[in-house]
Parts: sequence; structure tokens; C-alpha cells
Amino acid sequence: MPKTKKKRALRLLSGVVAVVWFIAAFPVAVLAAGRFGVARSGALRRTELYNNLTAARVIGLQGALVRELEARDVPQFAIRLLALTPEKVAQAMPEYPKAAKALASLGGSWEGYAPETIALGITDGDKEAFVRACAAGLRPMTALLALVGDLTDEPGRSGQYETAILPLLEALDCPDVISAASLSYRYRRAQAGKNQHDYLADALLRPLFGLAEDIMT
Repeated sequence: MPKTKKKRALRLLSGVVAVVWFIAAFPVAVLAAGRFGVARSGALRRTELYNNLTAARVIGLQGALVRELEARDVPQFAIRLLALTPEKVAQAMPEYPKAAKALASLGGSWEGYAPETIALGITDGDKEAFVRACAAGLRPMTALLALVGDLTDEPGRSGQYETAILPLLEALDCPDVISAASLSYRYRRAQAGKNQHDYLADALLRPLFGLAEDIMT
């Protein structure tokens, strides 16, 4: 397949990945929030939201995306280009060896993925550890989005974060939302560092789970 067609296919799929994953992540946060209509203390809300099982479910959304694309008859060669397999996720998160081992055992298929078997070492209620673990487990996806998703601003035009994701976050009245300029700044700073795409997961997860936390009040 010509390089231009491959790039076009990747760009199209990245848009699907960004939108579907973003929409899917919020229900995970809401489900983790527990019963509606019952006020929770701040400590209890954080314990129910920020834990090992919820983080593993967020990471598993990559498998849900692959299954959704397959159900929509997206060609297999295009899906393989995304590299959103358990073994790729395992390779991307060496600082979580137990979780990486469990993911690697699944090989190239998410069939049989069980969130309760993914040990991330998160103490219940530790939001920072939760966000770090999610960011590590989402590295294959965030690397793809950063490569072809046009999320950050460039001179003369706006990225998809400013035109699509940011308005949705603001419409939902999410907390901890960062501006498009801040996202671009983080992007530039991250280029010289390791795991330079973790900032994307951070920018998306904090507002979504912050909103779910607010819902529980």
C-alpha cells in the first residue's frame, strides 16, 4: 500500500480512536463512581474511583476499541497499524512488571482480558498513582494520537483538542480542564523526555474522572 494511503488510513483511524475512546472513558468513570443519588465523602469518592480495578478497565478500553473497529468491518491491515494489542501495551509499561506480564501472556488478542488480574500497585484513593498507571497503560494509543491525531496546535491552525475535545469538556463542565495552549506547551516540553505522550492521557483522564467525582457529591 502506498505510504500516502497508509498515512491517510492511520489519520482516519486515529480520529475514530480519539472519539470512541474519549466517549467510552466517561462511562467507566461513572460506573466506578458507584450508586447515583447518594452523597459520598471526599475520601470515599476517591477510593471508589481511583483504584487498581478502574485503572485496568481504562487500559482495557483499547481492546474495546479494537473490537468496535472489527465490528464495523474496518480492514484488518488497518487495525494492525494501530498496534493496540496487549503485548504492545505490556512492552510500553515496564515500570509495572506484574501487569506487563499478565498483558504479554495474552499476545496479540484482547480475548480473555480480565481487569482484576492486572496488578498495578495502586493504593485505593491515590489519584496521582491512578493517573500514572493509566497513562502508562495507554501509551500505545497516546503515541498513535500524538503521531497522526493532530491534537496539538501548530502555527496557522488549531488542533483537534481545541476544536473537538476541549468544547466537549467545557460543555460537560469538567474540572481540571487545560487550554489548547497548555496542551501544546506540554507537548513541546515532553518531546525531550521519556514516555513523552503521557501528557495526553493526563489531560483527558483528569477532567473525566474529576467530573465523575463531582457527580458523586
